[in-house]
Amino acid sequence: MRSRWATYLLGVALVVVPMSAVAGTITQTVVDDKGSITIPNGHFETVFGSRMSADLGPEWGDLAGHYERKNSEKLVWVNDGPPIVIHFANVFPKEIHVPQTPAPNPHSTGSFFDIFIELKLDGSLGPLEDGMQIEEGPDTFLEGASGTKYFGKVTPINDLALLPTSNANDTQIVWDLSQFSETTGNFYLIEYVLKPIDLVPEPSTLGLFGIAIAALIGFRAWARARRVFLT
Repeated sequence: MRSRWATYLLGVALVVVPMSAVAGTITQTVVDDKGSITIPNGHFETVFGSRMSADLGPEWGDLAGHYERKNSEKLVWVNDGPPIVIHFANVFPKEIHVPQTPAPNPHSTGSFFDIFIELKLDGSLGPLEDGMQIEEGPDTFLEGASGTKYFGKVTPINDLALLPTSNANDTQIVWDLSQFSETTGNFYLIEYVLKPIDLVPEPSTLGLFGIAIAALIGFRAWARARRVFLT
């Protein structure tokens, strides 16, 4: 039970830290290699899946350990030239420093970030090809350990000096840009907002709710008729 609770906390609220939580550092795998793909001439779309690896140190007490989270993004491009092989990757912050008493609200929602990039032949990191786009949509989300999905907000960013280094509850975000051969160009920043997107009840749930309402109305009508009859 304890391990399930710890996994739930990480999947839903790594940066939503209650005041009683132990503050600490979250370290992450910086580069998630998506592998290479051959892009034919013409319009091309594909959804890439990747995995975020995070480690909570011993200062997190019972929550300490290694965790995995899944995310995905949609790539769209019109290749005007011959087929081309391109290697892609996600880059995540290397560390997230969580304060003991997050401000302004200890229960406020937070975010996770990554950058969608190309991994060059020499192993360096760089921007996407001109005209390549990463799009928002149902395929751009982060999935926590509990299976809950969270919105992915995609923002073009042409200068990595503009990467976020903090969020609303004073969490500090540390990036490692040492592997980049270029820090300006066609990059995309993806922000995963820790607010569940599966809030719409399933049809079966709505049906049961409707039956319950109908039963309540029927019972009240019967009770009213009974009172009239008895008087």
